[in-house]
Amino acid sequence: MLLRALIYFVRAECLSNFLKDHQFFKSLVNRLTGKENVSVQPNKSDDLRVLHAPYAIAGNSYLISEYERRLGLSSELVVFEDTSFDFKRHRNLELNKISSLRERRKILKRFLDESIERFDVFHFNFGTSLLHRFPDLIHEDLPLLKKKGKKIFITYQGCDARDKQLSLRRLSTSAC
Repeated sequence: MLLRALIYFVRAECLSNFLKDHQFFKSLVNRLTGKENVSVQPNKSDDLRVLHAPYAIAGNSYLISEYERRLGLSSELVVFEDTSFDFKRHRNLELNKISSLRERRKILKRFLDESIERFDVFHFNFGTSLLHRFPDLIHEDLPLLKKKGKKIFITYQGCDARDKQLSLRRLSTSAC
């Protein structure tokens, strides 16, 4: 529930405001859970371990991860590669520096196996998952994660949700 509450506040100022206003956040959690007096401080032994991946779109994933950490959750943003925007991240797999497709597949398979052991919640962004880079494996990790009892969230944040042709019919330009 705590993660679901965080997802409602993707923008930085909203995250900042609800963390400053502890009572507001507590009432939000109470409304989402339907319970009174829900603790918003996670029990250390029951910490959710959250993975944000595989991109740092507009810095949103990093920001959410940092606020999850402030709330006491174990949260990490792992990206496949840095972009020219140089958004913050916790870890970079640097797949763009590996020319061999076979080697990239091995690294991602190892990372997927490691992530299944380390994380409870998988929050993907830009409509992707860990295996989306390989046409024969697009979203093939999702059924595996579900079978392992992992919680999965996918956020769409722009061109992955926006229809370029529809945008061009309505406007003179499209960001996509």
